[in-house]
Amino acid sequence: MRKVPLHALTPVEDVPADDLVRCWVEALGAPPPGADVGFLQAGGHSLAAIRLSGSIARRWGVRIPLTAFLRDDISLTELRRHLPAGAPHARAAVARRPDPSRAALSPDQRRIWMTQLIFPDSPAYNVIGALDCRGGVDPTALEKAWHRLVTQYEVLRTTVEDDGGGLYQCVHDDMTPSPGTFRHRTVPPAGNGWDEQVSSFAGDLADLPFDSGQLPRAVLGLLTETGAERFAVVLVMDHLISDMASLDLMWDALGEHYAVESGARQASGEVLQPIQYGDLIAAIEDDPGHRARSLAFWRSTLSGAASEFRLPFQAARPERPSFRGAAVTEELPDDVSRQLRQLGKARRVSPAMPVLASYAHVLARWGQQSDVVIGVPVSGRESEDAQETVGFFMRTVPLRLRVPAGPLDAELVETVADALLSAVEHSSVPFDEIVAAVGAPRDLARNPLFQVWFNDVTQAASRTSFGAHQSRAVTPRVRWSLFDLGLYVHRAPSGTYRLELAYATDLWHEATARRFLTQCVSDLRSLVTFDKPPAGG
Repeated sequence: MRKVPLHALTPVEDVPADDLVRCWVEALGAPPPGADVGFLQAGGHSLAAIRLSGSIARRWGVRIPLTAFLRDDISLTELRRHLPAGAPHARAAVARRPDPSRAALSPDQRRIWMTQLIFPDSPAYNVIGALDCRGGVDPTALEKAWHRLVTQYEVLRTTVEDDGGGLYQCVHDDMTPSPGTFRHRTVPPAGNGWDEQVSSFAGDLADLPFDSGQLPRAVLGLLTETGAERFAVVLVMDHLISDMASLDLMWDALGEHYAVESGARQASGEVLQPIQYGDLIAAIEDDPGHRARSLAFWRSTLSGAASEFRLPFQAARPERPSFRGAAVTEELPDDVSRQLRQLGKARRVSPAMPVLASYAHVLARWGQQSDVVIGVPVSGRESEDAQETVGFFMRTVPLRLRVPAGPLDAELVETVADALLSAVEHSSVPFDEIVAAVGAPRDLARNPLFQVWFNDVTQAASRTSFGAHQSRAVTPRVRWSLFDLGLYVHRAPSGTYRLELAYATDLWHEATARRFLTQCVSDLRSLVTFDKPPAGG
């Protein structure tokens, strides 16, 4: 996302084009319809709240809590009352680090590195994307575009090294992609089986584990069909240097390079150099006070939490998980999806919160435990610079919920939303430090603090083009699962929602997983159908 010049902002009545509005637009993509229109009413969501809160903190030195955006629905007019008088700090350019061949390893990267060290043959942490594209493809041009991408982004030429003084990221000078990082497969005419061919090809590439001490950090695949005007592009990246937002940035850059190399577009005169992940990590300043308060929050919140949440119908847990997985899915009909959005609007929560509440409710009922801890990923892209940088910015928070007995109701939805916002406010502490601070036991058989996962991916970019080609995203079949269970919430361009339950095949059978997901959907249907909005909502 590029900085928005003030003159480019669309004029809106009673909304001046100033620095606060620019921060708002960079976070949400558009100015609000009016200065008194709330953040949620203007289309705000959790990722946008994190971005806007972070921008305000850096520019004005004021920390606006996420609850102000996501629960109180704060407006531009109300935001201005919290800001000091005077001009904000200018957005400073990220400086190059003194030694471009070395970069620090972030604490969250260390966790990924350690997991890869313990389980070197597992590709479970790979980040995968696949696009089905219309038209003919030039494989040579695509490979040249891939070469340009590797030259452009240091993270694609990075390994983790230890020189005796500690771990660091070593950036290699050789700009040529490692052998085998561009893979082209041609298949006979597939007819209606094309999606299955794409999914299979993506799965084969995604099954390749990355070694942090050796290149490559990513693999690009091209699938073509004999005699057909369609092709698929698959990008698999090491989670050590990427996340889903990084994947979107890479698709943008690769598509632009391919359009130029294939002759579909003219190269622009100015080549913008991306912010390098190592430079941004070096520029991040720690806040000791906030860090201490966050550690105290986690010690208090997780005090007495069980080290393992055991569900029935599981097989015996192996001493070393294979991370082999599969998934079952449920599409929510139009009416249920619409009611889900209405409930979220009435309760001032995102549509994912009722889904998370139903998930926690079924977990508690199946496990016969009222105390549930669920792992939730949180974006660490708090600054404008981080939004534009390819790298690993994902944080993990252990969300502890007390689930009362009885039917699922909207009170639990609001409890879940408030608990998650509190967790996100204190998410700057790396997960491993949280584990150490609360004294949670560790072993190879299970993840510490939580073994179940929830991920709201409804804000993922809906990609409709690749270079000059029309495209659509293809979701590869799930073959791996980092946790016992993981519930993912997807949103289609039409506005309907799809729930995907990934499960560890070491522990679960498909029939049991499907029964669990069916129960989640049943509870959710009852909730959105019978919920009565609060007075004045």
